[in-house]
Amino acid sequence: MLYQRAGVRGITAITDVTVVALYDSMKERKQTRNNNGLRRSTAHTILFPLAKQFGFNIAKSYDGTILEVLRVMKFDWAVVKDDPVFIIITNTPCDSNPCQNKRVCRNKVNGYRCICPEGYDGVNCEWNFEYFTDSSAIISSPGYPNYYTNNLRYKYSIRVQPGQNITLTVHGVHTEECCDHVRVYDGSTMSSSLLRHLSGSISSSITVQSTSNNMLVVFKSDHSNTDIGFKATYFS
Repeated sequence: MLYQRAGVRGITAITDVTVVALYDSMKERKQTRNNNGLRRSTAHTILFPLAKQFGFNIAKSYDGTILEVLRVMKFDWAVVKDDPVFIIITNTPCDSNPCQNKRVCRNKVNGYRCICPEGYDGVNCEWNFEYFTDSSAIISSPGYPNYYTNNLRYKYSIRVQPGQNITLTVHGVHTEECCDHVRVYDGSTMSSSLLRHLSGSISSSITVQSTSNNMLVVFKSDHSNTDIGFKATYFS
């Protein structure tokens, strides 16, 4: 649980799913419950947007105000009596900074959601994402033919006109054999059928073909040892 001291000018660490309830008395708090068992005031409950300041003007108008902070995600609650200068804020899923690549995290009921802009994908925005719609193009690992870096996650999504197939030729692969790889999927996601898994040192060209107008190429590296990666071309 995170404790924060807040002056009468307000606090700034309220999350977008934090509920602050103000009560005149303990009796009022006990009498106000919703269907989930959360104690809250029907008259004074406020749902805050992310990072919005809240001043204690309302709280100061009550004698013996009880300031109660409810965390909606797991229905945790805490009460501060008689002193509106202190507030208790329970930890939220976004406190651990799960979103990668400096993406925005939003708390929600029973979890969190990362806001991934164009060019990123994944639950935590951990994947770099490139989208190809031309009838032909060149795809390569970052920096090719220079060495790629560690801890990379790249998705290359190919989508051509409906009714067409995609023919992809990989012109050599040079990666750390145990841990870095190129994978080609017969569809738009990693749950699609795997066409090829390529890693290590492969100098010869390898050609695969999709059964639809979608194909996904995935490149991933771990935390150690790199190489020049791969280069591929496709056409429909």
